[in-house]
Formats: sequence, C-alpha cells, structure tokens
Amino acid sequence: GAGRVTCNPMEARILVVVARALHEAGMQGRDIGALSPYNAQVALFQHLAQEMNVPGLDCITVDRSQGRDWPCVIVSMVRSN
Repeated sequence: GAGRVTCNPMEARILVVVARALHEAGMQGRDIGALSPYNAQVALFQHLAQEMNVPGLDCITVDRSQGRDWPCVIVSMVRSN
C-alpha cells in the first residue's frame, strides 16, 4: 500500500555478507555498489554494513546511482508484496 516500508532483512543480510566476502578478498568497500529501488532497503544495507564491518560500502538507490561507476555492483530486487 501507499507509504509502506519495503525492505527484506534476510536479503539485505545476504547482500552484505557477499559484500563482506568481496572486501575480505581485497576489494575496497567504495568499489562495491549496493543498489536497491527502495530507501528502506538501502538504509538496512547501511546499518548492516556497519554492524558486519564492511567499511565504505556504497549503499544507494537505483535512481541515485545514475552516472556512478563501481567495479562491482550488487543489486537487491526486493519484492513489494
């Protein structure tokens, strides 16, 4: 419905686990784009990235990512229902 917060905590955790594995393999957080169409999911990425020690992970909405470039992009396609 209108105004509903759309996020998926399990999917967000998986995304950040993947980002952390990339970070541990030598990739800088700023070189990883974590994208979602929903602000609530992006906010969850940011929180989990701090909690799971993935410094610099670039968490952003798909709309705001236009013109940005990362060596690695992880996309969250959260269901809205």
